[in-house]
Amino acid sequence: MSSKPLKLSDEKNLNVKKLQDEVPDRFRHCFISWAYINGGSTTAHYEYCNELSLCGQKVTLIVRGTDKPYKENDNFLIYPIAPTRYGEKVSHFYFIYIVLHHLVHERYDFVNTFFAPGVSVFPLLLFLKRTRWVLHIRTSATRTGLVKYIKNILGHLEASVYKNITVIDRGMAKNLYFTNKTIEDFLELPLGVSSRSFFHNTDERDGDGLLGISTGNKIILIYVGKMDDTRRLDILINAYHRVVSSKPNCLLLMVGDGNQRSTLEKIVSNLNLNDSVIFTGTVPYKNVAKYIEIADIALTYIPISSLYDNQPALKALEYLQMEVAQVATSTQANSKVIKDGVNGILTRDDEKSFAQGIIHLLDDDNLRIKISKQCRTGIKQYYWETIVREKLIPFYKKIGK
Repeated sequence: MSSKPLKLSDEKNLNVKKLQDEVPDRFRHCFISWAYINGGSTTAHYEYCNELSLCGQKVTLIVRGTDKPYKENDNFLIYPIAPTRYGEKVSHFYFIYIVLHHLVHERYDFVNTFFAPGVSVFPLLLFLKRTRWVLHIRTSATRTGLVKYIKNILGHLEASVYKNITVIDRGMAKNLYFTNKTIEDFLELPLGVSSRSFFHNTDERDGDGLLGISTGNKIILIYVGKMDDTRRLDILINAYHRVVSSKPNCLLLMVGDGNQRSTLEKIVSNLNLNDSVIFTGTVPYKNVAKYIEIADIALTYIPISSLYDNQPALKALEYLQMEVAQVATSTQANSKVIKDGVNGILTRDDEKSFAQGIIHLLDDDNLRIKISKQCRTGIKQYYWETIVREKLIPFYKKIGK
C-alpha cells in the first residue's frame, strides 16, 4: 500500500525532527538583545535563536518591547521588557536591572549578550558556576572624535570581561585591542540570510498592489536598510539623480528609516525627484522580501571607510538570495560575497562611479539576467541554519566542556 503524501506541516515537522536528531546535546540559552523586537537590528538575534530552537535547544530572547512574553515555538520564548516613561537612559538601566533579576531566578547553560554599555555587569555581578558567558559583537564601527574614542576604550574594557567573544568578521577583530586576545581567539559568526523568508516567487510580483501606485513599465531600483547620517546615503541619491538624467524611466524605493531620512527627503525634493523616489518608512522584517521581489536592480551603497569597511551588509545577502542583480560599493565585506561581473557589480563609493555601475546594468539586460541567475552561487554557507549548525553549536560544545 502506498503511503499518503506528506502535508507541508508534516514535512516541516520531519525537517525539525531531523535537525534535533543531528544535534543531540540539549542546552538552555538566554540571548540578551538591547533593541526592540520589531527593529531591524534584532534580525540576527532572532534568527540565531530561531535556528537554535529548531535544533532542539531551549532559547529565551530578551528584548525591548511592550508585549507580554510569548512563544515562537515550543523551544523559543521571546521575553520583552517595556521601557520606562523616564527616558532612554533610565530605561537602559531598568533593562539591566530586570535582566539581572531574570538571570538570578532562571538557570541557563549559556547567556549570550549583544554589545551595549553596561554589558560587563552580568558576569561581574552574577557568580553562576555552570553558566558560560558569551559576548556577540555585531558592529565593526570604529568611531572618530575624542569623546567617541574614549567611549570605544570603555566599551573594549567592558568586553574584556568576557572569555568567549564572537565577531561578524575577522577583519573587525583587528580593531578590538584586547591585550590577552589574538584574532584567532574570536569566533567569526557572520551575518546570514533566511532561506525560509527570502525566496524568488515571480507569481507574487505585484508592485502596484504593494506600493499603492501604478508602476507601469518603470524599472524599479531598491535600497533596503537604515538611513543614518554615517551611511552617507545622500551620495546614493545624488548618484540616482545622475542616472535618471539619462534614464528617466526609473523608480527608486528607499525601504527603511533613520536619522538621515528627513535630510534625504529634502535632497529628493530639491532635485525634483519626488515622482521617482518613494520612501516606504520602516517595513516589518517579514515583509522585506516582498519589496525586494518587485525590484529590477538592488543597491548596496556603503561608504568605504574605517567605520564600515569590514561591516557585512545584510541587504547584500538578501538581494543575492532573492536573485536580484545588485550594484554595491567595494568595501572589504562586500567584496567577500560579491564578485564583480559575476553575482553583482562593484564600484567605488563616489556618486559618479556608483551611477555608472547602475547605468551599466540598465544598458545591458543580458548582463543583468546573467548576474541574477548566478546570485545564489555559494549562498548556502550564509544561510542562518548553516551558520548555527556549523559554527555556533560546535562553539557551544567546545566552551561548554
